Amino acid sequence: MLDQITAQVRGIVWLTSKPLADLPNHFQDLDYLFDGIISKKISHSESTDQHFEKNLFSGKSFEKDLLLIQLWGTDSTKLNKELIEALALVPAKDDGSKIIVLGEEASKFPEKNFKAKFKMKYQILT
Repeated sequence: MLDQITAQVRGIVWLTSKPLADLPNHFQDLDYLFDGIISKKISHSESTDQHFEKNLFSGKSFEKDLLLIQLWGTDSTKLNKELIEALALVPAKDDGSKIIVLGEEASKFPEKNFKAKFKMKYQILT
C-alpha cells in the first residue's frame, strides 16, 4: 500500500468494518505513514473507553499536507454523509489531487457520487 503514495495523493479514505482498537487491515502501514499518531489515538481511546466511528488524521507526505479519513460501520447512508463532510477537508482538492480508498469496506465507496462533487482522482485498493 505504501508504494501507492505519490506526491499527488492528498487524502486516504480508510473504510473499515471494525474500530481502530481492533487494528483493521492496513493499520501498520498507515500508522507508519502518519508517524505513530494512530497508535497514540488508540492508546488514548482505550484509556477513556471511547471508540469513534470517524477519525481524521493530518500528516505530511512529499512536503504536502495529507489527510487520513478513517470510517467504520456498514450503514451506507451514514457513510456517504460522513464522506461528504470529510472529503471537503482534503487540501488542494481542485488541483487534480488523488484520493486513495482502502480497507475491508472500500468496495462500498460510491466513486461516481464523489467525482462530480470533488474534482479529485480516486484509486480504490482492495
